[in-house]
This record gives sequence, C-alpha cells and structure tokens, in this order.
Amino acid sequence: MRSTGSRLIVLTGGPGTGKTTVLTLLADAGFPVMPESARAILRAHHGTPSPEEFALLMLRRDRMQHRLASRSRSTVFFDRGLGDILGHLRLHGRPVPHELRHAARTLRYDHVVVAAPWPEIYTADTERTQTFDEAVESSRAVTSAYEELGYRPCALPHADVATRARFLLRWEGEND
Repeated sequence: MRSTGSRLIVLTGGPGTGKTTVLTLLADAGFPVMPESARAILRAHHGTPSPEEFALLMLRRDRMQHRLASRSRSTVFFDRGLGDILGHLRLHGRPVPHELRHAARTLRYDHVVVAAPWPEIYTADTERTQTFDEAVESSRAVTSAYEELGYRPCALPHADVATRARFLLRWEGEND
C-alpha cells in the first residue's frame, strides 16, 4: 500500500553514466535514496552468482526497497529498479521468471529517468567491467524494458552533477 505523498523515481541507464554520483549528492542533501541492488549483491557474494540467481537476489532486494519506499511520505529515488533486471536478462538471452514479470508490472514507479551513455565520463572499475559499447547496449535494453512496462522514460541531461540533481528534484512534492 502506497503512502499518501510518496513519489518513487527510478534513475536508470547503462553503467558509468553518473547515476550513483547524482544520487549520492541527493542522499548527502537528505533525500531518501535506495542504493543499487546489483553492487550490494556483488559485494556480499564471493564469486558471481549465476544470472538467474543474481536476478532473483536483485528481485528480492528491489521488492523490499519498493515496499519501504512506498511507506514513505516523501519522494524516494532509486538507483535502478525492477525494469533493469528485466532488461539485463533479455539482453543476455536469459529467461525472465514469472515472479519478476509480475513484480515489474505491479510494483510501479511514478517516473523513470534515463542517464544516457556519456563517453566523456565513462570509466570501468572492479564491478563495472563492460566496454563503453556494451554500456550503450545495456542502456538500450533497460530503457526498452521500462517502455514495455508502460513507462515513458525521460532523459537526464548531460550536465554537471548539481544540474542533474536539480533535474531529478523537479518531481519533489509533485501531486498526482
């Protein structure tokens, strides 16, 4: 059950597009932010789980985050969401579990914002091992998944972090 006043906003896109950086700025300013499930799961596991196991672990965590955020009386920002799991499974030719399809259709967000690939800021790290071209494909896959779920994603501008944060805050306190 959603609390009156809660507003759930997903920031999605391929890896290395500045999503976590802008959400960290919002969190530091006191806004509620749900961290990316994938990185937390990778840190908690010794070795990478199978794609199917990984998807189910992310689903459990994302479902819990959605429940918590839905009880909030304010805007809550998500570093990725359920559509990301769906998009990544499809990108890698993996089956999508019914449980995930059901959750993605019923646990809704108010807005989906896409941080598009941006070669000038892209860097790989120990958890982000994709090439830039793979990051572009990932972005297309997750954007397509959200569109298939009935969302109309809008683009986060390529701009400095503060400008991007202000862009996300445009939905703060918005009424239906």
